[in-house]
Amino acid sequence: MSYKNIILSLLLVIVFFNFSNSVYSQVDTFKFKHFYIEFPLEPDTYGTGGFTVNDFDNDGDMDITLQRHQTGKVYWYQNVGSERWNKYEIASEIYNQLGAASIDVNNDGRFDLVMGTFWLENPGNILETPNQLWIKHIYNGALIETENHDIVAADISRDGNPEILVYSQQFNSGAGVMRWYDISDPYNWKYTDIDTFINKREMPEWNNGVHAGFAPNGIGDLNNDGWSDIVMPTGWYENPKGQFNGQWRIHRWTDYGFTIGIPKTPYGTSIRSWICDMDDDDCNDIVFTDCDVENSKLYLIRNIKGAAHFKLETLPFPEGPSGSLHSLGVADMDGDGDLDIFAGEQEDPDMEMKPKGLAEHGILWVNKGDRNNPVFDYQVIHTDNPGWHDTILRDMDGDGDIDMVTKVWNADEGIDNNPDRKWHLSYWRNDSEKTRK
Repeated sequence: MSYKNIILSLLLVIVFFNFSNSVYSQVDTFKFKHFYIEFPLEPDTYGTGGFTVNDFDNDGDMDITLQRHQTGKVYWYQNVGSERWNKYEIASEIYNQLGAASIDVNNDGRFDLVMGTFWLENPGNILETPNQLWIKHIYNGALIETENHDIVAADISRDGNPEILVYSQQFNSGAGVMRWYDISDPYNWKYTDIDTFINKREMPEWNNGVHAGFAPNGIGDLNNDGWSDIVMPTGWYENPKGQFNGQWRIHRWTDYGFTIGIPKTPYGTSIRSWICDMDDDDCNDIVFTDCDVENSKLYLIRNIKGAAHFKLETLPFPEGPSGSLHSLGVADMDGDGDLDIFAGEQEDPDMEMKPKGLAEHGILWVNKGDRNNPVFDYQVIHTDNPGWHDTILRDMDGDGDIDMVTKVWNADEGIDNNPDRKWHLSYWRNDSEKTRK
């Protein structure tokens, strides 16, 4: 097994952390304590991208990367323990960014950072000299027209090594391009288009078309042929069995009797998605949220017999209006061996991101059934600011349970109309009480 494949396997273990061999029983009530990693983020303007979590200095704990939209600077935050991080600049003049993935691009044993148009090479030895600038590499076929909302690393070719999958909405052309990159030669990427003109073809009545779809984990085998497929608001794309220039067939959701995503939103139809087997029937299902628009909800698409059919279910939700559910994660949060779901409403007062006066919610949907028959009940773990944008679920403090790291895209005043709203990077430590077996 290659080094990259080992790393991907370890990441899956972290995300889908299975507590079945733990000394703890199920958590009944969750409690998270909030810490600011940085408050306020400078400057006092909207926009954060390049957000990933990994062990960049190889010291055994989780660090963070983040880019500021308006300054073009990229940082890594070194985890120094006791809920403290040290911040270091690693690149500058990096503008109009959003999506990102952290993987070992050049197979040197260190996590690098992939963003739209370029990747930043971890120079190594950053535990001793953390303030080094990282080496910037422009990759072939970069979709540079606008920010690339979705960037995910996945083994699309089933060769044991990750590829990079990118979606760019391309506002100006109205096209919408999904592209994957073969990075086996780390300094000379090859690329091919999975689909182009998605917006004009699939949603011609609304020029913004599709804003986002397969992030953070909407890549996985849906038809049980062993190859990773892709989820988008328009449908799912069938992997042509790893052929680099093969044609990806789109299976539209309308073929199964439903549609997903909210149309004609400010930025275009947008979802966050996660492929995983929620009911232990050896068929991967799809968890997704609406996002980038108010009145978003959480859904489960059950996969029937390896994509022979799909069934759309709306999961229970707190009463009243909702905001943009831009954060989505799936993991065994309560330690009972099945998968639970987290989703959070983003803190953002602009462009119909939430109804006026709404206090953002961070919500856990806990499976109260079992692995074969999931029944979800929700618990609101936090209300009002600080809100949620692209939350990442990881064990940040090494105590064996799942914590959360999140950022804000656009700060707001909250229900208290605080005029001193601040942009921030946040850590939510899982302090849930567990009972020993």
